[in-house]
Amino acid sequence: RASRARAMKVKTVSYGSPAYWEERYKKEAAADGEGFEWYPTADALVCAEASRCVSAGSKLLEIGSGSSQLAFKLQGACRSGASFLFTDISETVVATMSAKWRAESGGDASSIEFAVMDCCDLPLASASLDFVVDKGTLDAIDCTDERNTTNCLREVHRVLSRRAPGGGLYLLVSCRDPDVRRQDFGDLFSVQKILEVRANPQSGSPCPDAYFYILEKKGA
Repeated sequence: RASRARAMKVKTVSYGSPAYWEERYKKEAAADGEGFEWYPTADALVCAEASRCVSAGSKLLEIGSGSSQLAFKLQGACRSGASFLFTDISETVVATMSAKWRAESGGDASSIEFAVMDCCDLPLASASLDFVVDKGTLDAIDCTDERNTTNCLREVHRVLSRRAPGGGLYLLVSCRDPDVRRQDFGDLFSVQKILEVRANPQSGSPCPDAYFYILEKKGA
């Protein structure tokens, strides 16, 4: 079953291309849109888990944050004193979301930062973060060479730290079947919990049903 599911992975150039995302977000910004939510029904689950785990002094990274409102929801759901780094490969969407945050927060950037980063090659120190959030980014990377899926997972594993109590967690939302994803996780992550994320046809999002994976970094 897992091998069949792996073979069915869709290889679309668009979702795996940084140029695609830059062009998409330029059009979105020009239209003054509200952004697009991938797997919108997953937000409540992600925020609930982050709220339970993230404490003062925690450092949380989101990869491929895009134009989603999840960044703001996470900041609001977690305890004060935590710091948040929201990243995307598109310069346009990072600038857009950073401006939105400054407008909504009155210019307070003490605990939240938006930055341009490639999640397959993160310019961050090893074991420097307590939590990593990913809503659909690994799915997009799946649309490129499968080696990039491994590169992304290795980078997430590298930057995570288990030193703080409850830390070292990778909170992943993906439409990929658990049998396939378990192969991807390999010796990098252990699965703590998998929750089903049911799509809401009335939300206007074309995203399918998905899974919320709560993963713990293996090793030091």
